[in-house]
Amino acid sequence: MTITIPLGLKTAIESGNCVLFIGAGIGYHMTGSDNNLVPDGAALAKELAIHFKIDTDSEDLTKVSQVVALRRGRSDLDDFLRKRLANIVPDEHVRWLTTNRWRAIYTTNYDFGIERAYELNSSPLQAPISISSTQDLVEYDLRFQVPIYHIHGALFGEHQNIVITEDDYTIFRERRRMLFEQLKQQFATSTFLYIGYSHRDPNWKLVLHEIATEFAPSKLPISYRVTPKTDAIDIEILRSRGIECLDCYFNEFAELARSELNAATVQEDQLRQIVKQVPSNLVEAFHNNPAAMIRLLKSWEYVNQAPFDDQPNVEAFLQGDIPNWATMGGKHYFSRDIEEEVFDYLLDYATTTPKGPASHILVGPAGYGVSTILMSLAVRSVTENIGPVFFHKIGQPVLEGDIEYAASLFPNIPFFFIDNAADRRHGLTKAIAVLREQKKPALFLLGEQRNEWAQAKGRISGQQFPVESLSDDEINKLLDFLSKNHALNKLEPLSRDLQFAAVKKTHGKELLVAMREATEELGFDAILEHEYRGIEGDMSKRLYLIVACIYQHDALIRDVILAAILGTSVAEMYLEAKNPTDGVVVFECADEVNNVYIARTRHRTIARIVWERCGSPTDKEEILQSLVSKLNLNYGIDAKAFEKMIRNDHLIDSIRTLEGKTYFFEMACKKDPHSPYVKQHYARMLLREHRPELALAQIDQAMQMPGTTPRVLNHTKGQTLKAMAVNAEGYEIGRKYVARAEQTYRKSISSSPKDEYAYQGLADLFLAWARKSENEEEAAKYIQKAEEVISEGLRNVRVRDGLWIVSSEISNWLGDQPARLQSLERAVKESPTSTVARYLLAKQYRIAGHPEKAKETLHADVLANPDEYRSVLEYALAILDIGTDMTKNWKEAIAVLSLSTTYGLGDSRFISTYGGLLFLNEQFSEAARVFNESVAREFASIEMQNPFFKPTDRVTMAPLRVVGKITDVHYRQCFVEKEGWPPVICMSSKGGPNLRKNLNVSVGIVFSARGAMAITPHLI
Repeated sequence: MTITIPLGLKTAIESGNCVLFIGAGIGYHMTGSDNNLVPDGAALAKELAIHFKIDTDSEDLTKVSQVVALRRGRSDLDDFLRKRLANIVPDEHVRWLTTNRWRAIYTTNYDFGIERAYELNSSPLQAPISISSTQDLVEYDLRFQVPIYHIHGALFGEHQNIVITEDDYTIFRERRRMLFEQLKQQFATSTFLYIGYSHRDPNWKLVLHEIATEFAPSKLPISYRVTPKTDAIDIEILRSRGIECLDCYFNEFAELARSELNAATVQEDQLRQIVKQVPSNLVEAFHNNPAAMIRLLKSWEYVNQAPFDDQPNVEAFLQGDIPNWATMGGKHYFSRDIEEEVFDYLLDYATTTPKGPASHILVGPAGYGVSTILMSLAVRSVTENIGPVFFHKIGQPVLEGDIEYAASLFPNIPFFFIDNAADRRHGLTKAIAVLREQKKPALFLLGEQRNEWAQAKGRISGQQFPVESLSDDEINKLLDFLSKNHALNKLEPLSRDLQFAAVKKTHGKELLVAMREATEELGFDAILEHEYRGIEGDMSKRLYLIVACIYQHDALIRDVILAAILGTSVAEMYLEAKNPTDGVVVFECADEVNNVYIARTRHRTIARIVWERCGSPTDKEEILQSLVSKLNLNYGIDAKAFEKMIRNDHLIDSIRTLEGKTYFFEMACKKDPHSPYVKQHYARMLLREHRPELALAQIDQAMQMPGTTPRVLNHTKGQTLKAMAVNAEGYEIGRKYVARAEQTYRKSISSSPKDEYAYQGLADLFLAWARKSENEEEAAKYIQKAEEVISEGLRNVRVRDGLWIVSSEISNWLGDQPARLQSLERAVKESPTSTVARYLLAKQYRIAGHPEKAKETLHADVLANPDEYRSVLEYALAILDIGTDMTKNWKEAIAVLSLSTTYGLGDSRFISTYGGLLFLNEQFSEAARVFNESVAREFASIEMQNPFFKPTDRVTMAPLRVVGKITDVHYRQCFVEKEGWPPVICMSSKGGPNLRKNLNVSVGIVFSARGAMAITPHLI
């Protein structure tokens, strides 16, 4: 039969608007290392049955492979398939496919035959990007690259995992759904071409069903299938679904297409449109390599020719948004003292002849203006013409290829500015290593929050520049800046001295907080709450809350996901919510080629406060569950947001029930079934919920996943087994768990002798068992083992603070108070940035009667990271224990605690202390607002009622007591009113005094998260 290529298909291929699907039948045009044809699914099932001696005539690959996995194990199955499908060579017909431009290629094959076809093409029109798991996700440009999606995974490449058994198809159903959802979103207007799928191929039926399900109730895109001898009935059914069958073999189709089709290239008019977006200094390099330049400019701003002529966004900047380049270029900001010192380093590097790259890092607490300082230094570097300057764009990856390419564009030394550098350290480390190997100079100026940088593993070495709170000179610059932009607000009528004092009183707070609090009547938290309540419409409020949830963790959310969570279309969402959220939610284009738009708030600090302080717990739980359900991990933006959510214990623990948390992680496991880290964090959650037996099941599943077992899994398994040992009802069962935990930790130490967490976990295990044991000889033996592990660890590891903390716990248990203090002091000395070590040492100082030392120990931590509310609370308690001026101490402690309300108001101890101090200081309205947080956040009853804060009379050193009158009496309770105070509830007990109305009493005053309580009444 003579065939012709339909005009619609011809047009789609020639224009590059065709999506290609490749099935196992393409194997008839490929040979393996044994020169035999690559088998299709049925043939591969037979080969498996013969090789593994399975007596069956079945050609169902899923069933046969399932039996192989059951009888011989998954590794044997994968090894056989890997050998069978290695070193594939495609014929000229398959290689013809690579002479065309495709919108995307989807394949159900496990091999890299199509990738090999691209390798054999000396001048392919597109570079292939293989994607077989979420870890493979990279940014790509469809004009110059083509993604090859391995729907069922791949046996080759960095991440080798496949869907082949019946169990696999069940486990990976959600991953396939996300893939076809992406297909619908990105390629709904493209034409589909299916090659290598016979009508009896089960994968054909599966792919067709899942695409049809995703597109329903809409029709499928126009589609064509190349296959001979299709039954007339099947042709009629497929045509009704929009699929035309081309009755020919693939080689016949390829020969015809080779003669009839004109290969689609990037046309000159397209290049002319693209080049308009390229800075003039880079146009020549663009023409030499368009793909490399487009990828570079997608992730990096070339600051030398940044859009300084745009409209400055000064008003938005004053409200907390990121300044644009026009704002920075027009100097609509105030410079910081640290800038001169840092720029001298940049200038020194630019005027020498370095032999390799260098890096420096700006660190400061969140909201101290690190981002603006980086942008200011980038602009000054351009103004002083010290070299080409590149500034990393929000939410984009840092690729060593981009940096190597940028470094090759100019003869001068390039300068790279990267904010939020802790999250980009892996890409930066690789890039710096490449440049160092090539002996190419380049300077990297990084910015990050101080605590994030201190906690980052594998940090990049370099000079650190701390960004401190505002100096007197900077306060004056800030006032000049606010005055120039008519933004002094309530400060405007005041004299300069009073204006200065108003800003000075916020000293130590974030710059953003200081600016807003100094110029407005409310505290920063209250400003944002008022702003949230003022947004019109429930949808708009909910949108703001969703964006804040994601952006507080330095991740972004696509507008498509926002609309899905809100239960509306993207168009309707913009129509209803864009204006009400204008100025608080920023929408930006993240990918012009694929038309991807994202949302963020003005600042991560704002996002964090909005999420913590606005919306009900029920609303926020629904948002978290919706997010994990709606995110599509085939998009890099979604994958990053997903990872940030999964790894954040505080966020997960805000889900109030174990059932809710379990649902969250079950959905997460369906989203990313190959990730051991999702299982690990699932296990960690179950541990925090005191369900170690369930946690062990999850961590065992994680450790059985293909590939190398990450060390952190051993740590989590060790912690889980320790919990099971301590909670075991019988000692013999407990000892068995101790032995298993020890074996797990020893294995980790054996594979990595410098793993500080393994030593710490093992020592802590031995201490925990010594505490549980009722046999003194056994307890002594395990304490000795713990000390031996600590000694071994101190000799081998670099970070030793955790070991000293365990040592202090041993001393504490043995009753050796001086030894405990010495151990904690060593821990702080070994690791000065360890928040935990400093907190424990300060607490021990305070308990031992040295509050001044406690305050001194925590002072730097409180300034650097006020969100660590436990440290802030301990600092406040130390203040209360110094001297006898209680009123002065109360005011100072209140000021300190006010720095940490974002997370502190989620803790009953913090609320009890902060609200109690406000009450004692007679700030009753503010105290009531703080106590009401426990109701709004729906604390458990025991947390509400426990009197955590019990103030002391610093003169008598006895519990604080006050004198008042009984104003009302009920059964077993009464109300006592001190002059000038609101009534305080007092619970009476059997045997206590007979309390009657109008009697004068002396009562002790304590505070729970619910409010003030009177105790131990004495009649006067």
